[in-house]
Amino acid sequence: MKSLWIWAIIFILTSCAAIPKFGCQAPNKVVEKVQYSEDLILRTSKYVELGMVKYRHYFMDQNKMFRAEMTTKNEIIIYGQVPEDAKLVVFKDSVLLNEFVSNEYLGFKALTSNLLLLMSGAKMALVNVDGELLLYRDFSSSHENIFFNGIFGNDLAYSKERNSIFLFNDYTKKGFNLDLCEISLKDFHLSWTGVSAPHGVLNYGYYSLPEICISNNSLFISYPYDSYVYKYEIGDWKKSKICASSTYFEAMAPAIKGWNLTERMDHRFTQPFYSNIYYLPKNNKYIRLYYKRKELFEDCVNQMYRTYGREASVIVFDSNFEQLYEGNLAERVFPSGVFVDSSDLYFLQLSCNNIEYNADKFSYKHVQIQ
Repeated sequence: MKSLWIWAIIFILTSCAAIPKFGCQAPNKVVEKVQYSEDLILRTSKYVELGMVKYRHYFMDQNKMFRAEMTTKNEIIIYGQVPEDAKLVVFKDSVLLNEFVSNEYLGFKALTSNLLLLMSGAKMALVNVDGELLLYRDFSSSHENIFFNGIFGNDLAYSKERNSIFLFNDYTKKGFNLDLCEISLKDFHLSWTGVSAPHGVLNYGYYSLPEICISNNSLFISYPYDSYVYKYEIGDWKKSKICASSTYFEAMAPAIKGWNLTERMDHRFTQPFYSNIYYLPKNNKYIRLYYKRKELFEDCVNQMYRTYGREASVIVFDSNFEQLYEGNLAERVFPSGVFVDSSDLYFLQLSCNNIEYNADKFSYKHVQIQ
């Protein structure tokens, strides 16, 4: 009888552990399909001869959508919705160019269609689309490798209101936490906000860096394997914890000790995870995507679809971060091809049987956020 009670207690404890983050509640309202409208095409025909790129990301400037990419020659291309919007940035300052080319890890972020931020190791530069150097600083004397071998995308947030960027680095040099810093784009002055986050929160045997979103004088920190989001008020840095869970939440399967690198990467390709938080200023709403578990290398002729294509849902929140509903996306999603404008969501369409690379245009599914 005693052994039965012991097994009953173990069953209850393990069952409770499977509940997402101790009662974090998913949206009550779930819809099978979200609403779609006319797709977005970003034209690329002006610079198709430049070939493969190293990094890309998307941004909106003056109500127009742009995609920025970096070629293997460290040239940056900015694509618009028509070929005439395309710009090729060839750096004129040879000293600056050599500084960055010498390091294979070069990150960049397009702040607007005219301003580009370059980061590598402990170096940062602000340039315009004519390749002219506007501001430069080497932080190596005080903050070695501040940009973690090229921070870009969701690891860095830009605030137009403060004319500054926010990012994580080991400012306090304690090694156990990442420190949230603000860098002014007026003079590249760096200051610590006093906020620290776990150094890559260990989940199921994997490290994941914190991702940042800024809106309405608030800063949101999220992790790929965490149902919660952490909100900070910019200035006094008051912290609050917000549930941002999916109805379809599944705990990530733990990695097995002794796996080699290939086995661990194959395992990670299949596991569910969350996107960063996105803010839609026109709707005054927030969204977060949940990428569901998938089979490894599905039977499909399109390599990108087979490896990266994900079933996904989008969780919608109001301005107070109250969860409104969650809707399934109709097509498979390529996580690196997701972005938002002022009111809606876009994601790169993947077709299982299409093996052709259309260098003239990229088609993005347009999702209306109600």
